[in-house]
Amino acid sequence: MADLTTIGRLTICFEAPHRVRRTLEALALVFGGDHEIAVGRELTKAHEELVIGPINEALGHFPAPIGEFTILIPPKDTSAERTVPLPPVDELRTELGRTAKTAGAGRRAAMKLLAARYGVSPNDLYKLLES
Repeated sequence: MADLTTIGRLTICFEAPHRVRRTLEALALVFGGDHEIAVGRELTKAHEELVIGPINEALGHFPAPIGEFTILIPPKDTSAERTVPLPPVDELRTELGRTAKTAGAGRRAAMKLLAARYGVSPNDLYKLLES
């Protein structure tokens, strides 16, 4: 996965066209295909495009991606009761490895994705996994 940044609770990913579908598929695994995201293509250019909707729809919208992509990933809604409980540490470690492999991301980027999924900070998740 290319550059992954977190601003507040919003995660921003800058992705190359040859990796964007794989990244969206990994996001669907982590957050669920119905999680709302925004995908921008060629932002600030003449052929600018912005798609806001579920991850599965974004996958269908870009069958043969070209251009530079920006993906905005809001956290799961935590105002309601947590829908995805934090699993045991062993399962989290396995999920971290699987996410890193599936997304083609490093451990740090995968940690940010898992933290967003479970509604915890990446630092807290890191401390939990390293204990």
